[in-house]
Amino acid sequence: MLPISSKAPDFKLKTNSGKILRLRDFYGKCCVIVSFFPGEFSDTEAEEYQTFLQHLQKAHEMGAAVITISPKITSALRKTLSDHDLVSSAASDPSLEVCRNYHAFWLRGLGLRKITYVIDKNGFIRTRLNHILLTEKSWRPVMRILKDLGTTRERKGNSKKNIT
Repeated sequence: MLPISSKAPDFKLKTNSGKILRLRDFYGKCCVIVSFFPGEFSDTEAEEYQTFLQHLQKAHEMGAAVITISPKITSALRKTLSDHDLVSSAASDPSLEVCRNYHAFWLRGLGLRKITYVIDKNGFIRTRLNHILLTEKSWRPVMRILKDLGTTRERKGNSKKNIT
């Protein structure tokens, strides 16, 4: 995992909607939550993600940009993200370059860590989390960090789907 207070590696990925997404485009505007998801997950994992995605949705409503990255965006992942109005921030990393840069691999690259980074407006990592270990109690510090970072940002309209 990348160390806290280090500069987050920039990236350029294509979103589910076909837009190009760069981390640096958010610099000076808002903090960013970058979450890594496997392309496929079991029904049990899907249930675990429901709670986690509710937290991401709250963070987005507070003004944070939420970016979900997966080696491939499957229909199951697309549906799960859509259920939480986060589908437009889904980006695929078929080359796995961003996954490598963010140390999201484990088992010598055979598995993808379910990891999330909170990045401030200047591009520095403020905290990181393991999705599966998240509970309501462990999410509270993240919300505190988001409040401290002043996650408010200009939005076009008031749509939850207007993430990027």
